[in-house]
Amino acid sequence: MLNHAFDDRGGNRQVNLYPTSLRGDIDALNVRIARSLAKGVYEVAGAKDQGEYDAAVSELFRFLDALEQQLSDDRGFLLGDVFTLADVLAFAPLVRFDAVYNPLFRASRRRLSTAQQLTGFVRRVYDLPGVADTVRLDHILMHYYDGDWAVATRRGIVPNPPAIDWRR
Repeated sequence: MLNHAFDDRGGNRQVNLYPTSLRGDIDALNVRIARSLAKGVYEVAGAKDQGEYDAAVSELFRFLDALEQQLSDDRGFLLGDVFTLADVLAFAPLVRFDAVYNPLFRASRRRLSTAQQLTGFVRRVYDLPGVADTVRLDHILMHYYDGDWAVATRRGIVPNPPAIDWRR
């Protein structure tokens, strides 16, 4: 859908987020991103006891470590030098990680900014034309810190955006 749905609204017809040669790899990685990262942060946040929390946070950081290792060969994106749907899927939770998931969801084993390769990946995606315009940290913080995930006594109090500058 992302390849063609917006072509008549100014979408870039040259962008192919789902190249035929990488579809198997994209599909496999997307399953892992969805389970261990996108859903994983919510499993950490929603843990009902220490055992659930320990399992969820271990799975989340095992996956982040695997992504860090995958990027350690100086590839530009998760599956090489081509920006794909897997990069889109991973970017959204990663760009929110240090501002929301680490402090509010207790995914606090370490900050994403300590992972050199993942930080570089987020910066590369952020620097792609048009992406920075879609990242509204003020909106992200308002949603999480004054929404259903907020602690009731903190409703209405939203922290200032952290000093995260994804630009180079």
